[in-house]
Amino acid sequence: GIKPKLTLAALTSNLALLLKAFPTCQLDPELAWQMLSDLPDSLVERATLTLVQTKREVYPGTNWIAEIRMTALEQRSIADELTREQRHRLKTLTASIGKAP
Repeated sequence: GIKPKLTLAALTSNLALLLKAFPTCQLDPELAWQMLSDLPDSLVERATLTLVQTKREVYPGTNWIAEIRMTALEQRSIADELTREQRHRLKTLTASIGKAP
């Protein structure tokens, strides 16, 4: 199977935030885990915060799993896929940009 990227702690805290912001939110935590576990914590957290900050209305049929996934994928950048070593190398390479020789 697919190795989960999303930790249970991150899923739990993000679902709690959604329920706090949208009290009528109906979401099965087990199904959310199955459908979102391929996404890293950072993307799910960013997507959840974006939804809480920008979603004005919700409806009884709102598919929260799809809302989180689509928001996460829309916000994803190539930098989200880099390994720790690749991020460090990129930071090193770009640190000198704009500095006088």
